[in-house]
Amino acid sequence: MKKIFIVVAIIIILAVFGSLVSQERASITASGHSDWYPVMWEEDGQIIGIGPEVVAKVCEGLYIDVDFSHIDSWDNIQESARTGEVDIIVAAYKTKEREEYMVFSDPYTVDPVAVFSLRDVDLVQDRGLGTIGDSYGQELDDRISSGEIDLTRVETPQEAFQMVSSGEVDYFLYSKYAGEKMIEDFPGVEVSEIVSEQQFYIAISKQSPMAKKVSQINNILGKLKENGEINQILKRYPN
Repeated sequence: MKKIFIVVAIIIILAVFGSLVSQERASITASGHSDWYPVMWEEDGQIIGIGPEVVAKVCEGLYIDVDFSHIDSWDNIQESARTGEVDIIVAAYKTKEREEYMVFSDPYTVDPVAVFSLRDVDLVQDRGLGTIGDSYGQELDDRISSGEIDLTRVETPQEAFQMVSSGEVDYFLYSKYAGEKMIEDFPGVEVSEIVSEQQFYIAISKQSPMAKKVSQINNILGKLKENGEINQILKRYPN
C-alpha cells in the first residue's frame, strides 16, 4: 500500500511539474523613440537604453517575454499603441492626448526639455522647431496647440539641428541629454535654456492585456526603486 501511495505521489508531482514546464511564457511587443538618449534609442534594429532595461526588469517579474524591436517612426509607434499593435512604449511623457489610448505606470526617471539654439531666444517671438510626435510636457504642448508658440515639425532631430545650425530657424525643442549627444556635429548650437522637467512613465496600450496589470507593474517598479536596481540602471547611462 505504501509503495502504491509513493508511486501515485510521484505521478502527481511529475504531472504538475510537466504542466508548469509546458506553459508558454506570454510575449509582448515594446518599442520607443529612436533618438532619445539615454532613455531609449535605436541600435541594430532594437530599442535600447534605460527604458528598455526597466521594462525588461518589470516583465521578468511578470514572467513575460518582451520584443524590443524598433518598428517605425515615433509618431507611428504611438499610433501602433493606439491600435494595440504595440503593447508598451518603454518611456513617454504623460499627456491628456496620450491618456485617451494609453495607461501610465508610476514614473521612474526625469527628463529635462531644452532649447537648442545659436543664441538666446524667445519661444514666442522667434521661430522654433520640434519633431513629429514629440511632447514637451502638457503646459508647453498646450501653448503650441493654441498657437501661442509657433512650432514647425520636422521628421528627425538631425534635420532640426541642421536647420538651427544654418540659421534657417532660431531654435529646436528637444531632450537635453539626447540633444547634447548630437550637437557636436552642429558647430555653434548649444543649450540656451531648460524649459521643463518631465517625468518618464511606462505607457501601456489600452488595447493590450498589459493594461490590466498596471498595479502589478507599479508594485514591481516600487521594489526596483527600493532595492536600488533602477538607480543602478541609471548609473550605467551617464548623461
